[in-house]
Amino acid sequence: MKPFSSELKLSGLEMFAAMPGNSMLLLPDAPKFTIIAATESYYLVSKKMANQLLGKGVFEAFPNTPDDAERSSELRLFTSLQYVITNKESHSLPDHRYDIVNQKGIYEEKYWSAINKPILDEQGAVMYVIHTVVDVTEKHKAEQKEEKIKGVQKAYDLFMNAPVIVGILQGDDYVIELANEGLLEVWGRNADVVGKPLLHAIPELAEQGFIQLLDQVRTTGDPFYAYEFPIVLSRNGREETLYLDFVYKPIYDDVKEKASGIISVGHDVTQQVVARQKEKESEAKYRSLFETMDQGFCVIEVLFDENNQPDNYRFLEINPVFEKQTGIKDAVGKTVLELVPDIEHYWIEQYGKVALTREGIHFTQVSEALGRWFEVFAFPIGSNDSRRVALLFTDITEHKKADEAVKQSEANIRNLVMQSPVAMCIFSGPDFIVEIANDRVYEIWGKGEKEMLGRPVFECLPEAAEQGLETVMNNVYTTGERFVANELPVPLPRNGKIETTYLNFVYEPFIGADRTITGVMAVAIDVTDLVVARKEIEESHKEFQFVTDFMPQLIWVTRPDGYHYYYNKQWYDYTGLTYDETKGEGWNGVFHPEDQERAWKMWRHSVNTGAAYEIEYRCRRYDGMYRWFLGRAFPQKDQKGNILKWFGTCTDIHDQKSVADLMEIRVDERTRELKQVNEQLKQFTYAASHDLQEPLRKISFFLDRLIGNLGPEIKEENKKITDRLQHTAGRMRNLIDDLLAYSNTSFGAKGFTDIALTDLVKETLDDMEATVIEKNAVVKLKQLPTLKGDHRQLRQLFQNLISNALKYHKKNEAPLVQLSSKLVVGRDTDAPIPEEIRNEKFYLIEVKDNGIGFDPDDADRIFRLFQRLHGKAEYEGTGVGLAIVQKVVENHNGFVWAESKPGEGSSFRMLFRVE
Repeated sequence: MKPFSSELKLSGLEMFAAMPGNSMLLLPDAPKFTIIAATESYYLVSKKMANQLLGKGVFEAFPNTPDDAERSSELRLFTSLQYVITNKESHSLPDHRYDIVNQKGIYEEKYWSAINKPILDEQGAVMYVIHTVVDVTEKHKAEQKEEKIKGVQKAYDLFMNAPVIVGILQGDDYVIELANEGLLEVWGRNADVVGKPLLHAIPELAEQGFIQLLDQVRTTGDPFYAYEFPIVLSRNGREETLYLDFVYKPIYDDVKEKASGIISVGHDVTQQVVARQKEKESEAKYRSLFETMDQGFCVIEVLFDENNQPDNYRFLEINPVFEKQTGIKDAVGKTVLELVPDIEHYWIEQYGKVALTREGIHFTQVSEALGRWFEVFAFPIGSNDSRRVALLFTDITEHKKADEAVKQSEANIRNLVMQSPVAMCIFSGPDFIVEIANDRVYEIWGKGEKEMLGRPVFECLPEAAEQGLETVMNNVYTTGERFVANELPVPLPRNGKIETTYLNFVYEPFIGADRTITGVMAVAIDVTDLVVARKEIEESHKEFQFVTDFMPQLIWVTRPDGYHYYYNKQWYDYTGLTYDETKGEGWNGVFHPEDQERAWKMWRHSVNTGAAYEIEYRCRRYDGMYRWFLGRAFPQKDQKGNILKWFGTCTDIHDQKSVADLMEIRVDERTRELKQVNEQLKQFTYAASHDLQEPLRKISFFLDRLIGNLGPEIKEENKKITDRLQHTAGRMRNLIDDLLAYSNTSFGAKGFTDIALTDLVKETLDDMEATVIEKNAVVKLKQLPTLKGDHRQLRQLFQNLISNALKYHKKNEAPLVQLSSKLVVGRDTDAPIPEEIRNEKFYLIEVKDNGIGFDPDDADRIFRLFQRLHGKAEYEGTGVGLAIVQKVVENHNGFVWAESKPGEGSSFRMLFRVE
């Protein structure tokens, strides 16, 4: 690099600015690297003006993006520049990201290739560094896009060939955008369903709640996980129930306000579920039998020595009777020789033979060690190489004890029957003699124990035999098959007459000690009251339908979730549609296409919140004509406030609507006229303000002239007069300014934009810095939200509130002003919010001070125009500032109120709706 002269003259800088390429000339004053010149094309590519670059440091002109916490972009450039200064040679930076701030103050994502070159003086020292860049953003983004496309293709190939079920649904109708082979197989459909709405392709899903699940995921953005979820599908010409593990996750477009679709990934676990169900059922049956059987039962594992001879066995499972009959306790996991060391080897040999030959045996044998006789059935279980044997045995040593056990068992059954909370009895023998019956049975029969016990039941109740119950009981007794009946009408004697009783009952074969059927056990529940009540409800429903069918309105009823399940006759007559065409969500198709989305949105809001539903929409008549209707619906709730159902009406208001439309046209005309008057009033206000200010300026001018002419020798009395004139002119100027500000706010706000309130308040405080310092005030500002509004009016709002807090401070205490915000629901505040929006979300912004406060009774009065709570001599003011605050809040559809007590400071609170 050739050396340059020690000074770069102005002509040299101009020459540098005219050079081609995107370059800056920097001083080697690390770490600042002051910019002293830049080429014209560099200004364009960096989107900076000369006053934003020249004389500033590189990192001052190009601050690091706040998202880059490690400041990697700055560090990369700093290292390169430092290298050039240290080594006095050029250094290139490969393509790298360095975001820049545009004229709007927003960071833009940018990628650059750069080279830094030194300019040396005659002694070889670095005088300047030329920093040259090339904007490679488009190239980099194109490469990113290409990689994204490749990624999408890979993802598609992965989805289509994935060993799991994958599907993508898009739009409000959930159009099938992608379904891999696994999903098509589960549905029992082919690829023709792709491109069709989900319910058109798989109509059987309509009644299974899937649309509601999909709506929930799209609306909330929260994924939905399901495990072993049952789904009924039409496959192979019949309905099948499948079980799936799956997840629904939302898919977003560029705008992430609401999900545009759903991606579903899952597994078909039907085989596992069915197998487990069968296994559980089998296990339950086995365990029930295992735990309730009268015989001793155990499973053992026979142990063999090195010569394959049985020498012991270990207990694996035992039932309760095992311990009772053998006297052996806590046997599971232990060997027989551990529990009974002197057990006869005969038992081990017999069980070893069964384990080896895989053939069962039946024998009777005594065990001197246990002092008992046993009748044993031993049979192999498990695979052929298993050494497990199951033992079923009966202690036949003490018949008396066995008889006592049977008697105890019968006593237990008797106690069970007598203490059962439901009607229960046992009939013995083929004549069905009443052997045991509890009081609930006698209540159903309408006869007492003396009349029934020990006698054939159908002899005492011939009317029951005539109903065929004797035939049913004979079948249970002879076949052993259970009989179940629900709400069976049975005429029985009650209150001295025959009454029809409705019963739910079961006839179960009763097995005796010899394992034969000895009778029939009956369990019954009297459901007469329930049946009668239901019949009354059904009759009431018929009356309801009769009444609604003759009403002029269209009547409809829904479930709590909004599912339409009833319409009156007028609905069908007007629409010409069937129940199947309008049930569920089909009603929305009757509305005019322009009204459907609005009606659906308002209906879902009512269903979700419980708020009353009221809307005007156009309904299509059977001949295709649309007429205006007023739709209303109110929820019926239980005592706890839970919605039971919705009752709705549709009232024809077409004729009234036509008249209303004419009135609306006239209102629009009057509104336009009013706008013209308002505009004229606005012009008048500005003119009046100007006309008032001009004479005021002359008064102030000539007053100053007069004071100057009088000079320092002015009399004390004249000085008091001139001071009062100056003070009065100042107050009048403030009043005119405040009235003009109030007038401007009265015409509403225009051109709403996104306003970062934290930055806006900081700007306001910068303007008020002198007053804050003069008052020795402390202002604490917490993070405030961003909302849409009029920048000028919002700034005026905060300036008035902060000025108010500084003005009305305590004489002996420095002012403290605190600004904060939080997200709230309208109903949780004291704001005067209309009922229909009390459940909506708001930003609550509070301006709080430690000033003199005011009486709570004046909380409303302070917002009125020209209202002052203190004398002018004590606190200066025009009484307009807080009126402006209220007007600005109203222009932004918000709410403002104040809370205070004398001597305890004031709190001004504002609510702005969350967009």
